[in-house]
Amino acid sequence: MHLKSSLCAAVILLACPRLFAGGPLFTCNGRPVLYDITSPVPYSPDLGPLGTLTNARATDLVDECFAVWSAVPTSSFTAASAGHLADDVTELNFADYYYASGDGINPVVFDTDGAIIDSLMGIGASNDIIGFAGSDPDYSTCTYTGGLALLNGKFSTYFTYEQFKATFVHEFGHFIGLDHCQINAQYAHDGSVQNDVYIPTMFPTATDDDTSLGQLNPDDTAALTALYPASETVVNSTYGKISGTVTWKSGGPVLGANVVAQKTGDEDMSRFSCVSDYLEQYTGAYDIPVTPGSYRVYIEPVLNRFTGGSSVGPYAESLWSPSFTDRVAAAYYAGSVSVSAGETVSGIDFTAEPASGLCPAEAVMENDTESIGALRRFRDSAMNATPAGRSLVGLYYRSAPAVTAALMRRPKARQLCRLLLARMMPVIRLFAGI
Repeated sequence: MHLKSSLCAAVILLACPRLFAGGPLFTCNGRPVLYDITSPVPYSPDLGPLGTLTNARATDLVDECFAVWSAVPTSSFTAASAGHLADDVTELNFADYYYASGDGINPVVFDTDGAIIDSLMGIGASNDIIGFAGSDPDYSTCTYTGGLALLNGKFSTYFTYEQFKATFVHEFGHFIGLDHCQINAQYAHDGSVQNDVYIPTMFPTATDDDTSLGQLNPDDTAALTALYPASETVVNSTYGKISGTVTWKSGGPVLGANVVAQKTGDEDMSRFSCVSDYLEQYTGAYDIPVTPGSYRVYIEPVLNRFTGGSSVGPYAESLWSPSFTDRVAAAYYAGSVSVSAGETVSGIDFTAEPASGLCPAEAVMENDTESIGALRRFRDSAMNATPAGRSLVGLYYRSAPAVTAALMRRPKARQLCRLLLARMMPVIRLFAGI
């Protein structure tokens, strides 16, 4: 079983990303790799316990997690249990399942004490990895031949059942072919559990409290619908679409920029996203399924912490991938975009400017992720709420490369700016609603 990158590991990270997009994990001949869904996709749980959870309780957990994805009314995807595996899987027999492919079993392994993860990834890895999941693509047919998921029972001692559920709804999203979707990251580590409800299930890292991520957000259901649409009538009664391209001034495609559509009047919950050139056709194209309404559409670069197992889109596997070597400056599309059910609004095109490796706030605040998150929330909730504010945000990002370069050469200037920002933070937090 050769799963994508770092086995789509659900690694506990402290870093907070900005708003980014998701999409399919794998593409083939310009389209997503998918499961054959002429019948429900089967899965088979382990026979053993999962840490403190009995086998019956762990099996219920698996069934509930797959049921979340199977219940989306605009999607044709369904999964169904094919009964338990023949074994209690341990580090001694895990290879029998890990290297098997195309056998139709699709095992869900209960690593009761983390021993399987340690044997696979090194001693101590089980202290950081909650689990992983993924599927094997067959590029001759553009379909998945089978998948595997592993749940780490070590975390059952301090995760609640609902937190565990949230983690594995996410991992089973990878199993069926979904990539990460990084929206509302400013809420992920701001110390408030109430606003975590705005963070999608396919967000790549842990949050203040993952419990709410056990239920899908609008971007999650839209992404699943894009991969496995129900009938055209059903989909068109719920969604419209925004499409366009992201290109450089030279006309060349931007690979791995993140395009976000933010719904007016429901800015926190109704955000939808897509990575430019997500189908890897080198055109810079994107399309975003959205619910009817009026939208502000913008592009942003991928934060360079989100690589490997936390990557977003096909161009963020390493720091030498195009999302990071050819970063775009954040920019808004001029004017709002109105979309009706069943309507595709095309031609929402961006001519991108290059961005520096860091923006000035990141250079000044360094590793103070809490303050950076507050500044981003101030940007999204206060500055971007008015035309004048959006113009100032655009000016900020256009001047970011030169300002950042100057700050990086002058430690005393960075220190002075950091002190000034620290004094301004109470006002910034007030206007940001924190």
